[in-house]
Amino acid sequence: MEKSEVARFFIESGAFIGKETTLKSGRRSPYFFNTAVFDDGEKSSRLARFYGEAMLERFGRGGFDVIFGPAYKGIALAVSIAAALYRDFGVNVSFSSNRKEAKEHGERGSALGHPVRDGERVVLVDDVMTTGGTKREAVEFLAGQAPKAEITGLFIALDREEGGEEGESALSAFTEATGIPVFSLLTISELVALAPAGLISEELAGKISEYLAEYGVKHYDKKNRNPQEPDPCL
Repeated sequence: MEKSEVARFFIESGAFIGKETTLKSGRRSPYFFNTAVFDDGEKSSRLARFYGEAMLERFGRGGFDVIFGPAYKGIALAVSIAAALYRDFGVNVSFSSNRKEAKEHGERGSALGHPVRDGERVVLVDDVMTTGGTKREAVEFLAGQAPKAEITGLFIALDREEGGEEGESALSAFTEATGIPVFSLLTISELVALAPAGLISEELAGKISEYLAEYGVKHYDKKNRNPQEPDPCL
């Protein structure tokens, strides 16, 4: 999977916006990443293909059984990725999710889609990582449904590589708490590195680099990613 292709898609789709904005944290960021733009068949299909390709590069064909997307935003993502894997790569896997409220009629219960079973290998998917709360809820849900299922990884679209007040990473904190590695289709540093190719302006690249110098993650979980050695599989 070509990083430049992912970056171009994020930019051309309008998901990556090179405009100064105030984040929920109160920080003034020189860019914004808006996954709400993936709202039609074309964009969601292309995004799903990138996810599927990244999963196959990481785990190989036959390396996972179920794609789990936490409710609510992860549901559509899991379904579209499963469809893309079969359509584009001939790989057939199940998709699953959790319900926010248990269903009291029909099939009943809190599971949506494929009921995860012990022994199955599960890949979690979501668009971004903020605090990781939704993902941890998903891990707890799966532990209750199938305690012997193996969660092999979590895939997100963009890693902002941004830390909290002490420089801590939500990605590393999630991995430390759950043992589950986090992979991204693209990191903001990788996008900045593509400025010479004309995907973003040198001016914007400079502003993002300055922002990361102030707010970027100071410590990486080596099980997840070494900042000196970009992930060769994605």
